[in-house]
Amino acid sequence: MQYLRIVSVRSALQKRQFIELPLRLHGHDPKFVPALARDESRLVGFVPGHPFAEENEVQTWLAMRGETPVGRIAAVNNQRHDGQSDERCGHFGFFAVENDPEAATSLIQTAAAWVSNRCFEKLRGPFSPSINYTVGLLQSGFESEPSFQVPYNPSYYSTLLQNAGLSCCQELYALELSQQQLHTTTPRLERVTERLTNRYGVKFRHLNPRRMKGDLGLFLSIAQQSLQNHWGFVPLSDREKNQLIDDMSWIVAPKMLYFAEIDGKAAGAALAIPDLAECVREIRGKLLPLGFLKLLWAKRRPSRYRVVAANILPEYRRLGLAPALIGRIARNAINAGARSIEFSWIAASNPLSFGTIENGGAVRTKTLSVYEANCSELLKPASFERLEALGSELEEAKV
Repeated sequence: MQYLRIVSVRSALQKRQFIELPLRLHGHDPKFVPALARDESRLVGFVPGHPFAEENEVQTWLAMRGETPVGRIAAVNNQRHDGQSDERCGHFGFFAVENDPEAATSLIQTAAAWVSNRCFEKLRGPFSPSINYTVGLLQSGFESEPSFQVPYNPSYYSTLLQNAGLSCCQELYALELSQQQLHTTTPRLERVTERLTNRYGVKFRHLNPRRMKGDLGLFLSIAQQSLQNHWGFVPLSDREKNQLIDDMSWIVAPKMLYFAEIDGKAAGAALAIPDLAECVREIRGKLLPLGFLKLLWAKRRPSRYRVVAANILPEYRRLGLAPALIGRIARNAINAGARSIEFSWIAASNPLSFGTIENGGAVRTKTLSVYEANCSELLKPASFERLEALGSELEEAKV
């Protein structure tokens, strides 16, 4: 086996290798769905213009054996997480690697040294690049159908991270309603809608295409307010909100974003997006030359939907608005011919949410894991020569 070295990503070739590495490593797996290459390039700052990369520090590395990349990682200094939490915690993400324990451990140590150099005590991830984007590694449910923007990775990843000194700090669950369960559960949820309408005067409406950006902004505002006390919450900056509105506008179908209103005020919202995983796999994560057109075509009649949020403002949580909103979305999914709906992801620290969905008939199909460790513990196994090389690498990364 050739000598391993960790290099900062700088050149155009290295940037391309970083983005293409997961597909090169795992593209033979019929279940593997790559991320959209354009999105990853923007989020790590290879392509200018994304607010997250411009407002925070993101440093990327490749693990090389000879001239061949065998792994990658990014370390993230999320300024808004630092301001939101008392924890001194840096993050890692965009993790991909061969089944190579030395490469995996060296990548983790490199990220740990980088965040430690910024006075962070812990390293946590994967966050690619934050909790508001792609989170975790698939821990169980490898036989399930992969979902759009939900991590899918080989099972050996968790072993490599644990061998590197990390341990699971939070589990995230995906739950699914099959077509049969949809037909059974939806009428019950619709009765909840009727009861709320009669008792509290709740009005339900879907996204208005004529005010698309305004309604998407309202959805994000409700989500941010409702999640403030949840695990890992990091507020979006104003520029991130605007960017997410632009990014969401092409994928959101009007009848898959519903609002519940009481006395003219939005009290909650639920959003499902078409599960485009199969199409993303087909275009291999590339939007050009025809990838984006294929995604738009696949969006018109998807076979599955993914519920990404059902958020209720704190003062209205006891009314049962979430099941009613999901009922509206479920009915429209049935009318569109969907064979299933996935709810993902829901943190284990939020048992009320995933318990309610399970009680509604959904089956837990996937578990994702987020890992963490103290930087001091992660760096203990590193040799003096390795730490010295890391120090030189970190100083170069500042330039």
